[in-house]
Amino acid sequence: MKISKCNCLTRGFGHWQSLRSAICNLRFSIFNPGRGRTEIHPLPPAGRWPGWFAIRRIAAAAFVAFLLLVPALHASTTSSRFPKPEFSVPHEQPRTTTPPPRALPDEYLDVAVLLAALALASYLVLKSRSRRGVWLLSLFSVLYFGFWRQGCVCPVGSIQNVAAALSDPTCAVPLTVLAFFLLPILFTLLFGRTFCAAVCPLGTIQDLFAFRPRAIPAWLRGPLEFVPYVYLALAALFAVTGAQFIVCRFDPFIALYRLGGSFGMLLFGFALLLVGIVAARPYCRFLCPYGVLLNWASRLSWRHATITPSDCINCRLCEHACPVDAIRKPTPEKPPETRRDARRRLAVLVLLIPACVVAAGGLMSSLAGPLSRGHFTVALAERVLLEDAGKVKDMTLETEAFRSTGQSKDELVRQAADVRARFRVGGWFAGGFLGLCAGLILAGLATRDRRKDYTIDNGSCVSCARCFEYCPREHEERAKLLGLPAVPAEAAPVGRWDRWRAPAAGVASALALFCGVVMAIMLIRYAQERRADPLNDPTLVALRERFIANPEDEALKSGIRAHDLQVRRTFFSIQGHVGAGAWLLVLAGAPLIVLLNLLIVTRAPAPDPEKSLGSAGTWRDQDARRRSLVAFLIAVAVLGIILAAFLRGG
Repeated sequence: MKISKCNCLTRGFGHWQSLRSAICNLRFSIFNPGRGRTEIHPLPPAGRWPGWFAIRRIAAAAFVAFLLLVPALHASTTSSRFPKPEFSVPHEQPRTTTPPPRALPDEYLDVAVLLAALALASYLVLKSRSRRGVWLLSLFSVLYFGFWRQGCVCPVGSIQNVAAALSDPTCAVPLTVLAFFLLPILFTLLFGRTFCAAVCPLGTIQDLFAFRPRAIPAWLRGPLEFVPYVYLALAALFAVTGAQFIVCRFDPFIALYRLGGSFGMLLFGFALLLVGIVAARPYCRFLCPYGVLLNWASRLSWRHATITPSDCINCRLCEHACPVDAIRKPTPEKPPETRRDARRRLAVLVLLIPACVVAAGGLMSSLAGPLSRGHFTVALAERVLLEDAGKVKDMTLETEAFRSTGQSKDELVRQAADVRARFRVGGWFAGGFLGLCAGLILAGLATRDRRKDYTIDNGSCVSCARCFEYCPREHEERAKLLGLPAVPAEAAPVGRWDRWRAPAAGVASALALFCGVVMAIMLIRYAQERRADPLNDPTLVALRERFIANPEDEALKSGIRAHDLQVRRTFFSIQGHVGAGAWLLVLAGAPLIVLLNLLIVTRAPAPDPEKSLGSAGTWRDQDARRRSLVAFLIAVAVLGIILAAFLRGG
């Protein structure tokens, strides 16, 4: 029996394990020296806060640069640039080893943390109705399930494990992976998508970046919301046919959580985060395949989050409150539909759904050839045939390793044909699923839904609790619980946080400045690293050419060794400097994100007439400016010490 594992890069292929080992050994043996969205505010602020607009621009600029540059710089340092040397004497290459599996207590701990986080998220959304609690739990999930557990095992990727196990009786799913797949669905059936609200590491990191979400037009949102269905069908098809786990391989945030990965995936992940600033949760809404299952389960949920804790008064304050466009407006009164029109529409739908199923199934089955090239066997067979036909000149590592195993080409072609046949059969099922979903969606759009109040779309709502702060009934209920008078909806509450708003902005400005300086230094060191290529160092190449002409010169050998050691030491020093700078940016960017969320998302304090010096209200509040400046200078001093240590270490 083989055990399927959620691996974020590739998946084992049974009898091709020996072939892959041969490829790895061949790769290590090759070495030739010398060659080398509507703007969302909880409520309209009553006044301006001192210096905030300029500070926000500075912080946002540094923040965007931080997003774009950190992963690319760090990822460039994680790949090895030194292949192993070729030995002139008989030498047996060591076998490629893989990291051992995690201990069972650690896996059970992950399941326990997931269960506790789901229970707490459900309590915060349904009982406590606390947006702050949901935000703090989201931050914990990003740190634990994201950076600490490096995004694996995740319920999103576990879809593939379950699909592979259902199609292959010899493939078993570990209990921990099965728990990660079933627990979020169970809690969604009970309490709605609280998993998406504050537990999923892919969704929570996007929610932390949703500073100014705007509404997406319905004509664009509709087609984009069908993409997750296509992604789910393709993920199941590739998993069932044994090709690869595409959800894990193309996870946009796994490279960020692991601080390393391909430049393309890093760029894609951070592009999603940047888009998420104005279009909240783009991956959750328009890509996530697990979100399709949670969408269905949430529509059947036992209890679900509501905008208001009591009756709706149609104040329209929540009309544009939802960052994921899950609030449905009341529908205008329409004349009742005649029975003849209802029968005609029902007949069209009855004919439409089967037609969609057959058409989509045939289309997907016809694409079996291009899709099957994602399977290792098919890609290898096609490459071998091209090489034998003389259409390509050079052999790849894969084809060279295959020829070294002595396996016949006919057997490889037969196995590739079997894989294509599985893709054709699986294409009918995947296409039929997509056609059924498309037909049901069109049927849902054709039906008339009458609403008298503002309600939540249970399937699309991710229970982020952002809409709670907009409802006047919510503030009335909180005031009753605390024994306080009700606060008008137009008033902005003043609390303890307002005294710390100015110092927090000063610290945020210092952090943004610190990130900018570190990134400038890293860019310089990164450029130096790209130029300092030890394999193509001109002096080293010249020494090697002299050594080829005079191989008996011992002094020349010593000179080559000394210069090669110096060049490599310089290169790895620069590489370590860039890596340390990436960690500094992560450590400084985390509190910067927290402060930006607190400063941008929370309400601004109401103006104080006694402290205002002009028509701009608190914009010219000298006390706030003084506290902000003091906090900025203190933070600059502390961060300056850290920066000095960073430069000294480099």
